[in-house]
This record gives sequence, structure tokens and C-alpha cells, in this order.
Amino acid sequence: MDALLKGIVRKEAILAVGLIDTETVEKARSIHDTYPTASAALGRVISGALLLASMLKEDQRLTFQVTGEGLLREIVAEADWLLRVRGYVRRAHIHLGLKNGKLDVGRAIGKGLLHVIKDLGLSHPYRGTVPLQTGEIATDLAYYLATSEQIPSAVSLGVYVDTDNTVKASGGFMIQALPGAKDETIKFLENRLRQLPPISSMILD
Repeated sequence: MDALLKGIVRKEAILAVGLIDTETVEKARSIHDTYPTASAALGRVISGALLLASMLKEDQRLTFQVTGEGLLREIVAEADWLLRVRGYVRRAHIHLGLKNGKLDVGRAIGKGLLHVIKDLGLSHPYRGTVPLQTGEIATDLAYYLATSEQIPSAVSLGVYVDTDNTVKASGGFMIQALPGAKDETIKFLENRLRQLPPISSMILD
């Protein structure tokens, strides 16, 4: 069963959001008939949209879009404050094989842009755009949060696609340093995060 949990370490001014959305991403894969690399990219964007949507207030919604020069061209997900989500990848039948044991999403996306559009109930939606740093989406989302929203964040996203092309694990986490977070706490978290296995492996296990 899919789940999202959010918590704050009050004395340390740290916010953490954890997500498992395997059923949702597998449903999206089935609807769009995506091949493994496209499945991984679509799943990561859906997960990223849900992590961002966990911060929305009532009746707010957002669009998380990645556009690139690679074979996938465009991946987009929309999510609202109730964590209802839908996603789309322009070229579903893309599979590039593995790189360092993982699906090569970065090469399939290539150079491009990350867009976040938020409908906050104001006269005009908020729109933030940053250049892609890696195409791996998690790193790019963390870069967006740091540069466009001035929130230092660590983001991990992962999708495990089995040999039968089904999604067996999908999800991610987002950890943010809130105002007042101590430097030593941030350094401790950075060191711990470097030691973690891939998020898809942790969900699969």
C-alpha cells in the first residue's frame, strides 16, 4: 500500500518526508505502457511531485515538469494537496539499459530544464525554472529547492523495474533544513545520507 509520512525534528529544525508510491507508479506504467527507462523517469517525476505536494495547503496544486534534449523529451506530473497525482511521459517506449547498475535516466533526459508551477489560489501561478544538473531528477529537484525556493534540501528518488517490466519499488524522501537548523546537524545528515543504499533497494527490501 502506498504511503507518505511527514515529520519535524523540532529541536533540530529538520523536516523529513518519506514516500512509497509503488502501486501508483506501476499503475502509471501500465496505463502508458512504458519501457524500463521511461518507467523509471516517469516514476521519479511522480514521486517528486508527491513530495512537493506534501507541502501544499488546502485547494493548492502543482505541476512538476522535466524537459530535455534526450530521447524521453518530456516527463510531467500533476499533484494536489490531497496527494492525487497523474503523470505522463512523451516517449513511453524508451529503454537505454543500465549505467553503474541503474537505469540510465540521466542520458534519456539529457540537457534541459526543470519546471515547477504552483497554483496557490492567487491571481497568477508561481513558476520556477532551473537548468537540469544531472537529469537524474532527485539531484535536480534538490537544486531547484535550494536556488528557487532557498530551502537547503536532500532528495532521493528511485524506481526498481523488474525483469518482467513491472515496477516493484518506487518512492523517495526529502529532508529540509528549516530556519534555525544547526550547521553540525546538517553536516551529520550529509554524512549519513552518503552511507545510505539506493532508496529503491530500501523499499524493495
